[in-house]
Amino acid sequence: MKALILVLLFVALAGCISTEQHPYSVTVRINDTAQFTTSTIPPFHTETTIEQTTTTEHTTTSCPQYSPPTPDFCKGGTLYPPIKDIHGCLSPPICYLPANSTTTTTIQTSFAHKIRIGSWNLQRYGPTKAANDEKVRQITNKINDYDIMIVQEVTDSSGAAFNKLCAYLPSYKCFASDRIGSDTYKEQYGIIYKDAELINSYMISSNAIERGPFVLEFKSDNWNFNIVTLHTRPNNVSLELTALEYILDTNPRFANDTVVIGDLNADCDYYPYILNLDDWTWGITSDEDTTTGKTVCAYDRIIFNKEASDNFVKAGIDRNIASGISDHYPIFAIFDTSHK
Repeated sequence: MKALILVLLFVALAGCISTEQHPYSVTVRINDTAQFTTSTIPPFHTETTIEQTTTTEHTTTSCPQYSPPTPDFCKGGTLYPPIKDIHGCLSPPICYLPANSTTTTTIQTSFAHKIRIGSWNLQRYGPTKAANDEKVRQITNKINDYDIMIVQEVTDSSGAAFNKLCAYLPSYKCFASDRIGSDTYKEQYGIIYKDAELINSYMISSNAIERGPFVLEFKSDNWNFNIVTLHTRPNNVSLELTALEYILDTNPRFANDTVVIGDLNADCDYYPYILNLDDWTWGITSDEDTTTGKTVCAYDRIIFNKEASDNFVKAGIDRNIASGISDHYPIFAIFDTSHK
């Protein structure tokens, strides 16, 4: 069934895009070296082509061991038994809590060293919203709960709106990505972090993806990890996530611990089925709601690979925000940083 859906998807896309004449190109811009590496994605016209591009970098020789869950581990939720991943390793027991709970996905563990990573689409955060001091205070009070927060839809071309956020967060380091998007609309990713060392950051440019993705390499305690943030174009989600999957599968950097986070628009009418990154763990599942309005859609997602799953503690949706700030809730994941 999955193969049929993929074939139908790519046949449909072929009617709109001449992939043989315009193959998808990817340029990795690495800030610390100012070097440019360019590769060409093969045309996405058959499922076989996609499978041929998948690497075997993720294969491991041993599987992690987990303790059985305690009796009260999943109180009020549904406990799912371990499942085998593509490497033949059993996952830890996972608890799914009701949608009105702050925490949505939890893996039993107890760690002394943790890092809380979040993403929040601030809904056209520009001069008008930044001029409201009370809204800025509410936004930054929430960001204070995080070690790393990525804010999306920063739309102020002058940079003043994002700088005002940072002024309210003196204990954090801040920077913004380049402005990205179409000729008529551009936005930035704002990166706000503390208690972690930023090793590198770079934008990956692809003619199949309008905004990004933007990659951050961090070290916290003993854990080195990549964060890939992306805000997909709503009417192009399937193609952009297919291109992202190719990038992650073929670039050896992402064979290391990698977390994809952001407003992927990966639900409801924009993305009614899951085809991409199906060998990764989706920390925010499709039955959740990351929007503050009447829609019930899990547009915002956290997805991590097998390597990062060894450090995963829990993921969730932070619904404790004031009304009128954004049409999205912040999403978050907590990871153990005590080991590699």
